[in-house]
Parts: sequence; C-alpha cells; structure tokens
Amino acid sequence: MWWGNNVFEYDRASLVQLLGGVHRALEQLGGVVSGVHPGIRILATEQNAVQQDAMRMLRVRLWAAAVLGALCCLFFVIWLIRRRARTAVDSN
Repeated sequence: MWWGNNVFEYDRASLVQLLGGVHRALEQLGGVVSGVHPGIRILATEQNAVQQDAMRMLRVRLWAAAVLGALCCLFFVIWLIRRRARTAVDSN
C-alpha cells in the first residue's frame, strides 16, 4: 500500500517538474530521487507472514547482488587501469 499521498509537495519538486514533460516513468523516478515519492508499506497480517519473509529475503538478495556487482565493476576497472599501465610500460 502507498504510505501517504502528498501531491502538492510532489508536484512542486523541481526534478519531478523537469522530467514530467518527458515521460511519466521518469517523473516518478525524479520523485523517488528527490525523496518526495511516497513509499510502499506492507499491510502485515498473520495470513501473509510467509510472503513478508520472502520479501525480506528478496531484499537481502538484491542488496547482496548490488554490492557484489559494484565490487566486480570496481575490480574490473582496477584491472583495466593496471593492464593499460603495464602495456604503456612495455611499449616504451
């Protein structure tokens, strides 16, 4: 469920206004980046406890994948820089 709806602050956000004329999805991205887009909250009940746990685990997996992806990109960039430096030294 959406947690609140502050349309006046949302519509006044400069990033929302800037991207709103381009595409609706970009407008929403601007709202998220600006911090004015309402968050989503779970209506927790006993009946959906299993789904809540699954969503928590999904969040952990997504964060882990993002961190591992960032580390892989960092190591790749470092490897490229070292390779170019080594190639430059070998060519001289």
